[in-house]
Amino acid sequence: MAKGSEERGARSQAIRDYFRENHKATVNEVVEALKARGITVKPGLVSNVKYGMKARKKARRKSGATVTLAAAAANHAGSPKRGSAAHASTRGISGDDLIEAKKLADQLGGVEKARQALELLSQLR
Repeated sequence: MAKGSEERGARSQAIRDYFRENHKATVNEVVEALKARGITVKPGLVSNVKYGMKARKKARRKSGATVTLAAAAANHAGSPKRGSAAHASTRGISGDDLIEAKKLADQLGGVEKARQALELLSQLR
């Protein structure tokens, strides 16, 4: 564990900072470079931080590409190409979005009625 005088997460932050400056650094290079700065880290910690950075980066990319249900419906209804565009617009819809869509479909009397409503909505544009 870290000593009491070190701030919590200081070693991990030093590792993240080093990787931001040296994108292609290996785990052993990071351990040695931080050792030269007076920061003692184990290779396992470096690996965990490196993996965590990659996982966060992927999550940011994925969340940035999500489409809201209303936007997906608008894209679907207004799109002249209904094949691949319909599938592309639904990527990134969350489970919560699907639950809300189900509630809406139930209120309108079923999925077919919801489709008809979206068609009418697209014509009103």
